[in-house]
Amino acid sequence: MNEKEIAEVRRSLRPEHHAVTTICGCYASATGEIIARFSETLGLMQEEEVEKYLAIFRKTLSGAPDRNLLDIAFSNDQVLSGEEYALLNTLKKSELTDSAALDRFFSAVTGALSMEENYLVLLTFNQYDVPYRASDGARVEDASGEMYSYLVCSV
Repeated sequence: MNEKEIAEVRRSLRPEHHAVTTICGCYASATGEIIARFSETLGLMQEEEVEKYLAIFRKTLSGAPDRNLLDIAFSNDQVLSGEEYALLNTLKKSELTDSAALDRFFSAVTGALSMEENYLVLLTFNQYDVPYRASDGARVEDASGEMYSYLVCSV
């Protein structure tokens, strides 16, 4: 992703623009043991709580590309038969409703991290209409070129 695309994703995580419906997470011990898991619907949360979660996800995307935001490219082999790509794709396609995939994801994250104290892993799915641009480059607000969906994970 380039800076322009990152900025567009950050804008889509504003309280007045987001389409996030669910936030999933797990609380883990310093040793990587999952203590608790949760899945919360934003529609049932108070507005202040929703804003706090969205602020965390926006802050996750506040770095600079190639410095603290890394683009992890998947090779053709990984796309075709890679376990990591398949897991992320399953999570995205299921919009975080696949409980087994969430368990595998949280286990992989907590297994790969080494922390000095307990920590929280948050995961959300969002999608938005990519604005249509006319041939002269002008943005057409009432037309959509395609839907863009993505996952954001914060630790």
